[in-house]
Order: sequence, then structure tokens, then C-alpha cells
Amino acid sequence: MKRLLLPITVLFLTFLFISCEKIDSELTGSWQLKETYYLITPDEDFTFYDLFGDPWQGDISINDISLDAASFTYYYDNSGPTTQLSSNEAAIRFFGPELGIEYLTEQYMMDSYIFDIHTGIFKADGTATGIFNAEGKAIEVKIDLTMPKMELKQSEQVRVKDGYRAIPFSRLWLYANGKMDTDYLRGDIMEQISGRWSADNGKVTLSPNKVGNSVYSYAIDGNTLQFSRKEESDDSLPLNLSPYRDKVEKIIFCADYIRQ
Repeated sequence: MKRLLLPITVLFLTFLFISCEKIDSELTGSWQLKETYYLITPDEDFTFYDLFGDPWQGDISINDISLDAASFTYYYDNSGPTTQLSSNEAAIRFFGPELGIEYLTEQYMMDSYIFDIHTGIFKADGTATGIFNAEGKAIEVKIDLTMPKMELKQSEQVRVKDGYRAIPFSRLWLYANGKMDTDYLRGDIMEQISGRWSADNGKVTLSPNKVGNSVYSYAIDGNTLQFSRKEESDDSLPLNLSPYRDKVEKIIFCADYIRQ
């Protein structure tokens, strides 16, 4: 009889653990990340410069050749990691105090520019020197751009792009037994890892192995699943939002998934 006690105890504890996990059957299935964004509610009227919006306006020229400013898009490259403003004509990468420029497949660097989100300006004027295969060469760069802007009104919630993909769960498989698999993004590396999940009172807890818990509010509308989380810490705000923190009452991060 004593030999039976341990297996019975293990089975009972396993049953107890599983039964305590609350599962919303609507959540089960396969979900693919569609987009991420922020909902922000201003404390006052102000001009918001939307780095990840379009179009950028102004002038860009390299060696006195004008480029189409409206064709440039600002985004975060997690393989760098750097932010960059690029089009089919050129790519401008931000390396702290230095500016990297890719033009006609060659690379150049310049060490003086102005990039100010508060005023929405990006300016550079000077010589960029070649590196790698372009060593010994130089190009003349002139940039005078204005960032895309939005006029925000007090207490009116607006949607703002998230260019940093601030949720690592690129795809989710949620099973009825409380287990989960996920394509989990670390930097520029996608890993498939397993774990557990549970849902209770409008909140879902995702617990991938060796990563830790992530808790989000959730809502389902047909084949669309939305995760959301109010940003409580200023440290968690991305570059495009942190300069406006004193003008904003509430910031909510959202991630929309589509059922597969």
C-alpha cells in the first residue's frame, strides 16, 4: 500500500494544478500577430510627431542629387539594432552621435546631425566619409526634413504606430489543456518554445519556459484577438512616445492577432 501513495499523490497534485488553471475556450487555437500599436490619451492639446508615420516632408540631397523625401520610411531594424530612415534610393541609419548612409550600395559615415522629436526636425549638412569598400571616398549630404505630425486633443484617444514590435509572441498555439507553443522573438532570432497559459477575469497569462510570465488584458472579436496592457512605467516607453510623457494621461500597448 505504501508504494501506491506516491503515484496517487502525484496524480492528485497534477489534477489539482490543471484544474486550477482557468481556460477560456475562445482563446484556444492558433493565432498570428497582425500588428502592434499604442492607444494614447492626451492631458492637453499638443503636436505629436509620429516617427513611424508618413509622409516625411522636406529635402534630401546627396552630391546635389535630390531624393524623394516622401518615399522614405522610418523604422526599427532589430537585426542591428538601429533605427533608420530609408527608401529605394538610400538608407540613413542612426548610430548614436553618428549617422550612417548607404548610397549606391556603398557605406558612408558622418558625425554631425540634429534629430529632435520635440520639434519634429531632422537636419544634417556636411561631408560623409566612406567606409569598407568606399574608404577614401566622400559624399556631400544635405537633409532638412520635418517628421509626420498629428494634432492631438485633450482626452481624445488616438492610435499611434508601434515601430518596435514590442511583443515577443509572433505566433501562439494555445491548447485546451493549458499548454502553449509560441514563435518567440529575441532580437532578430525567432525561437519556438513551449510553456503554459491561463485566462481569468479578462486577463491572460502566458508562461513560456525559461522566460517568465507575461500578463495582458484580452478581448476577442470574431477571428481577431487583442492583447492590451497599460504602460505604468516610463522606462518601458519607446523612443517615439517618451518625449511626450508629461503631456499624456494614459498609454495602452495593444497587439492584434488573427486566428489561423
